[in-house]
Amino acid sequence: MDIKDTSLSLQFDRPPTKADYRRYQALVADIGRHLELAGRALYRLGGALKTIRDERLYRCGGYATFQDFCSNELGLAREYIFRTIQAYDLLCGLLAAGVSQLELPSTERVCRELGSIPAELRAKVWKQARRLAEKQGQPPDGRCVKEAAAQVIGSPEIKERQARELVQKFESGARSLQVGLAPDSLSENDRARLKATLDSIGNAVIALQKQL
Repeated sequence: MDIKDTSLSLQFDRPPTKADYRRYQALVADIGRHLELAGRALYRLGGALKTIRDERLYRCGGYATFQDFCSNELGLAREYIFRTIQAYDLLCGLLAAGVSQLELPSTERVCRELGSIPAELRAKVWKQARRLAEKQGQPPDGRCVKEAAAQVIGSPEIKERQARELVQKFESGARSLQVGLAPDSLSENDRARLKATLDSIGNAVIALQKQL
């Protein structure tokens, strides 16, 4: 996935100021230091990279794009930068959910594993992963996150919420099927697709009714 400049504010059409140049130089120096300590400074590293990207401070270094800045100034691949900024966003979500900065994940790999979990459950899963890792006498890793996710998502309250959401989806589907549709308005291909879909729904409904 390409990293694109996301800031659209008109204020960034102005030439960089002396303050911008000072911030740029300080942030580049900060990034250099944190690259050596990325395992313990992922939050600050991602925050610095995101600031340079979103505020287009890379222009202060003579770069036309953020991608040019990453490859030429830092010597880093865009995939690594994207994952680091993505990890930073995830860490911000954990902080907002009550996880202290000292307890945040320290590697992008662990953040990637947490990213596969619904946002509302990440803090709970991460806290459980930390407890599991502590019992095992090791730092929490992707395996701990997977094990914690299985325990949390398998808890009664989570199962109840998932069941409720499933019922709501069936109710929404039932309302959608009540919409009138003239068969002759469909192409032959669309009719075949619709028939296959309805057959699949019918089979699923029959299987579900047998379980009720």
